[in-house]
Order: sequence, then structure tokens, then C-alpha cells
Amino acid sequence: MAGNVRGKQASAIIELLNPANRNYADVAAKCGIAERQLYRWMDDADFQGELAAARKALLERTLDRLAGANVHAVDALLSVLSTQNPAGLRRLAANDILNHHSRLVDLVDLQQRITDMEAVLYEKQSTS
Repeated sequence: MAGNVRGKQASAIIELLNPANRNYADVAAKCGIAERQLYRWMDDADFQGELAAARKALLERTLDRLAGANVHAVDALLSVLSTQNPAGLRRLAANDILNHHSRLVDLVDLQQRITDMEAVLYEKQSTS
């Protein structure tokens, strides 16, 4: 944590991101602070910024892991298409592959459309 929080605040941020903690009381207990103190920190702009940055970093790491797992997931689905498996199972795998592919194509198309719209907006702003 490279910001304006240190010590117990940094520990609180780590514990807030820990899914084993069910509530603020759990987080406060693990950090050795009063729950009321945690609520005060939650209202602090620096603490909120560090918590948001930590959440973003966690999300990016999670997305990287998921992206790496995609290859294995596709390989697993493709292996189910083997003629050694029952026809019903092969049909389900084929259906999953087609559905996921269709959603991916839609997402890529949507991303391109957003990129194009942003370019048009940027061009309009720079000519104004």
C-alpha cells in the first residue's frame, strides 16, 4: 500500500477485501481496533482512495487469472466433443462453445462501437 494509510489502516484494507470477513465487526476485531474506528476510516477520503485502489488491483489480478484459465476451459470443452462421450454430453459442450463464442463476438463488437463513439466525441471536442 503506497499511499496515505499505514499500519492498522493498511491491515483494515486487506481485511476488508478478505471474503472470510462477513462484516465490519470481523474486520475491526482482526485489526485490533474498535468497529467505530473502522467506520470513521471508511468516511476518510484517503482511506477510501486506498481501498478503491486495492479493490481495483485485486480485480485486475483476478481478471488476469481468469484470462489465463480461458485456454484451459476451452480445451476442456473441446475434449468433451470427443466421439467417445455420449451424444447428449457432446451436444451440451457444443452448445456451451457456441453460446460463449456468440457472447464474445457481441462483446468485441460492442467494445469496437464504444471505441468508435469515443473517437467521434473526442474529434468533436477538439474541433470545438
